[in-house]
Amino acid sequence: MRKPTLKGLHKKTKDTVREYIRLRDRDTCQRCNKLVYGINSHPSHVKPVSTHGFLRYDELNIKLLCFHCHRNFWHLNITEAAEWFKHRFPERAKYLTLQGQRTHQWKPWELEELIEEYKGKIKELEG
Repeated sequence: MRKPTLKGLHKKTKDTVREYIRLRDRDTCQRCNKLVYGINSHPSHVKPVSTHGFLRYDELNIKLLCFHCHRNFWHLNITEAAEWFKHRFPERAKYLTLQGQRTHQWKPWELEELIEEYKGKIKELEG
């Protein structure tokens, strides 16, 4: 049996986290409360992955938005979006404020552990 590549593990981790976020947020845009499915469903990072790579798969750094809220609110109204997030998710905002900027070189074993962790969380939500 072949070992999965790092790229393959990142894809599997991303897909598993996306499924968890979708279930956690009940397929509902966290801003406008519309039900979202398929390409209209956008798991969106609060802190950008480019500067906070270690938060890439942190469930507290991801919220589900519809396409419109993701593109036309979150990315175009940064100050207003940040205030909305602080008001809507005060504990998550506080946690993320305490996280410094740093990237992270993910190791295969770390990704495998995250996949298993999120699969467990998915089972809990589905069960």
